[in-house]
Amino acid sequence: MAEFVGNFFAGKWDSIIDLMSLEEWINYYPEKHFNPHCVTEFEKFVDMKCARAWISKIRPGKYAPIHQDIDDNIEEYLAQGELTRFVSFISHPHPGGVFIVNDQCFHGEASGNTYKWDDYMDWHAGGNCGLHDKYIFNFLGIK
Repeated sequence: MAEFVGNFFAGKWDSIIDLMSLEEWINYYPEKHFNPHCVTEFEKFVDMKCARAWISKIRPGKYAPIHQDIDDNIEEYLAQGELTRFVSFISHPHPGGVFIVNDQCFHGEASGNTYKWDDYMDWHAGGNCGLHDKYIFNFLGIK
């Protein structure tokens, strides 16, 4: 355990670093960037119709700050049924890749581990302080 000696940066952080330069995530979409068969198989896995699916990538040293997803088509999806959000980890576990939903933090998840969110509008974030790109599969399903 390390010994705490004080807070050197108290009140100085903004003048030292531009945090916006660290914010970055890249989204990939079915058909355009990856085989849509993955989405079809996931629909079977969770027994839901896909409203939207995508793969998110965060490079080392980057993060996606806490947010709720905004979708211009959300009313169209809601008219079709109840929405449920899932996340499935693609990358093999490596130190430094984290994903947060509300107050739950995921780190070192096995490739393929899949979680259903409590609410599709939950606050979430991700970061990568590791050495390898971090990928997750995102799925918004309609029941």
